Amino acid sequence: MQVYPSTARASFTFITLILLFQTGGETNMADSFEFVGELRNFTDAELECRRRGFDGLAVISSPEEFNFTITASIELRKLAGLWVGLRFDLGLHKLLWDDEMEPAPKMPWLRFSRTPSATHACDWLHKTGNMGMTLCRYPRYSICGNHNTTYTEGSGITRKSKTPSVLTSHLSWQNTAYVLTSSVPHFAADNTCAVQPGSTHR
Repeated sequence: MQVYPSTARASFTFITLILLFQTGGETNMADSFEFVGELRNFTDAELECRRRGFDGLAVISSPEEFNFTITASIELRKLAGLWVGLRFDLGLHKLLWDDEMEPAPKMPWLRFSRTPSATHACDWLHKTGNMGMTLCRYPRYSICGNHNTTYTEGSGITRKSKTPSVLTSHLSWQNTAYVLTSSVPHFAADNTCAVQPGSTHR
């Protein structure tokens, strides 16, 4: 794991975090994220991610990624929260990750999170580690990622009405380097991942 923190807490520039896990005794890269410690609104944060060479804001697509993100982002989350690549699609009137997948029915929502809508269309990672819908204009830190390199398991259809290329009901990874969490934003419509107590979506 490589971590490149800024020297000043109040003026983070960026933190690059690479998540590795163990499979069959070999070390493989599961995904690469960049935590951007500059305050931007949702749209500008997405543009900055693309400027840095990423597909956009990060899609959190596995228990390992979620657990790692929660652990690694604690300092930035405490300050202003983090934008992630989940938004309310105004044309389709549904909540979609930026890889065009629908989120799992049970997500770790903030207790008093707003209902996804045209007004509250952007999702952020709260200082508690729960997800919440909010106004897209607020300045927050962000997580960048490449959508075509994530390992996705889930169910549903894409924006183009195609089934996911990978569709399973359980993790195929073994001997992961990080502890699995009980709630995963992108994952498991078969209820294998339940929302933690007290984190219901309202």
